[in-house]
Amino acid sequence: MKTWLINILAVSTLSGCIASNSSQPTSAVSPVINGTGGTINYCRPKSITRVAETVELYINGRQSTLDGQLAAKIKNGSTGSVAIGLNQNFTFGLKPSLLFMRSSDQIAFSNKATSRKDRYFLVKGKANHAQGVAVLLGGAIGAAALEDNQDTGKANWDVKGVTKSEFETSCK
Repeated sequence: MKTWLINILAVSTLSGCIASNSSQPTSAVSPVINGTGGTINYCRPKSITRVAETVELYINGRQSTLDGQLAAKIKNGSTGSVAIGLNQNFTFGLKPSLLFMRSSDQIAFSNKATSRKDRYFLVKGKANHAQGVAVLLGGAIGAAALEDNQDTGKANWDVKGVTKSEFETSCK
């Protein structure tokens, strides 16, 4: 009886240690290479369009992919800033999700930090009527078929580089 209890306590303790080591980044992110390429400042003004989805910012992956380091999760009504290293790629996008009937990565915007400067981006969800019809008529299969024929990342999201003054005006 004591052995059984000791085994349960040991497994519980080890499970807690393993779980505590798997931390996920939030929108408050540590700088990458001390910002030798400047910063990426993002704002997602509050909106009902795509309210439940969270765009993610990846840094230092291959350009136009989501294989880099997750730097920020951009939720509805949030703003933030991430330092970026010179010549690093950065990509705004979403990973596959059964909940949102996304079968592949969606890339909304991708670029490379080729100079040291502060960059400002507005992130806004867009209504995608074709996707709505595809999901209504074909469910997950319809959504997957649409992804083959449409750049859904750009059809669902508007990630636009703006000036600092436009950023400050839009993100009060």
